[in-house]
Amino acid sequence: MVRQSVRWLLVKFDYECNMNENTATKIATDTNNNSKLLRSITAKDIHTTIRESIAGWFGPVGSGQTPDLNVRLYDEEYYFAMIKCPTRAHHLIRALLTLLNSLCIQKKRNSFAVTASVLAVNGSSRTAKISALHFLHRSANDRIKIRQRQLTSSTNGEVVGCGAGTNKDGRGP
Repeated sequence: MVRQSVRWLLVKFDYECNMNENTATKIATDTNNNSKLLRSITAKDIHTTIRESIAGWFGPVGSGQTPDLNVRLYDEEYYFAMIKCPTRAHHLIRALLTLLNSLCIQKKRNSFAVTASVLAVNGSSRTAKISALHFLHRSANDRIKIRQRQLTSSTNGEVVGCGAGTNKDGRGP
């Protein structure tokens, strides 16, 4: 059996309800219905949307080039996906993700305006995993910094939770 070469795409989805504000701030403070619907998006919904978009934009030729397209992971908290596709068709998938402007949830029949950004293209699952971990680490640090800024602004410059007698820098008196 011949080994098929593949590419792994790390894709970040920005939804319309999150585009007006910083995504980390919106996720940390949002409790409305859209947030609940966004969290109900699955890898299958993304796969179906990509498949339908390939057929719509590139026709049967595009669909024939991507038989092994697979959404391996979708993180509902940070809105990113890892997509496995054939090497010969990864340019087609990247072009499609640029053209993608809506994502449909199959179960609830809701559609969201979306912008997809390809963060990384990797040649192996190991390097794709490393890229995904770097992205998650950066995103988590951004959320922590935003949360700390919110706490310091709400307490007039005092850092909450650093112990008794600490000042704005987190050091003692």
